[in-house]
Amino acid sequence: MKQSTTPALQFLDDALAEARRQHLLREHRPPETGEGISFCSNDYLALAREVAPPGASGAGASRLLGGDRPVHASLETASARLVGLDQALVFSSGYAANLGLVSCLAGAGDLIVSDELNHGSIIDGVRLSRAERAVYKHADTADLARVLDEAEKHTPPYRRILVITDGVFSMDGDIAPLDEIAGVGPTRVRPGRRAADHGQLHGGNVRSNPWPRRA
Repeated sequence: MKQSTTPALQFLDDALAEARRQHLLREHRPPETGEGISFCSNDYLALAREVAPPGASGAGASRLLGGDRPVHASLETASARLVGLDQALVFSSGYAANLGLVSCLAGAGDLIVSDELNHGSIIDGVRLSRAERAVYKHADTADLARVLDEAEKHTPPYRRILVITDGVFSMDGDIAPLDEIAGVGPTRVRPGRRAADHGQLHGGNVRSNPWPRRA
């Protein structure tokens, strides 16, 4: 697994290193081939292998338990290449992506600052993370700055602050002012602040201040 090159996300590398040290790091591994019964699959009687060509019957289990397939790795490689990134992780849905990523980016002792019209999947991800939540007025960067100023006064200080917004708000169709939102963070010297948008969470990318640009 490649390490992050973004200082604001260094804590993720640290968490992975600690999990590896404690032998708690789980990685995708292809299932064992050959005859036998898999007790981690929902294809209990191995009937799928009898009636369908290899790879045509579904994974049979989560990827971590035994459902990883070469087609998954191929899709992620192609997805990363499409958006110009080193790696990609494909989720089964945008909802699952937000649940998984938001709860990885923040946790107890952190603050998530959320647009008041964010998608329900973001809200559920925030709840799952156990981080505290503050809400700013829809697409209002002045109110976002006010919320962040208040957050700076919190005692004890938050470990990290995550600003999260939809990229395109699906109900109203308006677009978040991402460049302006990203510009709010660098005016405050706080290494843990990041900004992510819902559309990019669906795509498996997290933007960190200062906002990265690709040629």
